[in-house]
Amino acid sequence: MVHERVFHLEPGVYLATAAGIGCTDLPLPPAKLDIRTLRHDLRVTDVCVSYLRSGTPVTTEREMRATDSCGGRPRYAAALSGEAASGRPRLHFPDLVAESDGRWAIEVELTPKRRRRLDQIVGAYARARHLDAVVYYVRTRQVERLVREAAERAHADELVQVRRLDALGTSGDLP
Repeated sequence: MVHERVFHLEPGVYLATAAGIGCTDLPLPPAKLDIRTLRHDLRVTDVCVSYLRSGTPVTTEREMRATDSCGGRPRYAAALSGEAASGRPRLHFPDLVAESDGRWAIEVELTPKRRRRLDQIVGAYARARHLDAVVYYVRTRQVERLVREAAERAHADELVQVRRLDALGTSGDLP
């Protein structure tokens, strides 16, 4: 594991090295820091830790990509409409998947997505039979409204739950 300081006077991040990953059964490459997604990744980590503390097993996006990239029917990803240039289905991976009384896709939305993109993702979740629920953790009321509207358009109101990030870890918040 290696520690990298990103911003002056703020905590850094720890990244798994090849040697560290080699001590596990996970077929993953070493982690890389992407400053463009750092704030989102830190919030996903907060959500992940909350689920793990509740005793709920969690699968990360990196683990999902390693599993579902081998071909065949996706175990975690939701198939988007259309195909990629390779002829394979286009897949959307949630930020996390929690397994507690079913398989729950977990998304962390800090900023609004365009309507078309959000509709594609929620529609993919509505068609995915291997996911029992989708939980969107949102930061603002605007993002909450946009996710709820996308769920209504996809007739996925009962599938999609929207929760505020500022309430994370409160009693009854996790499955």
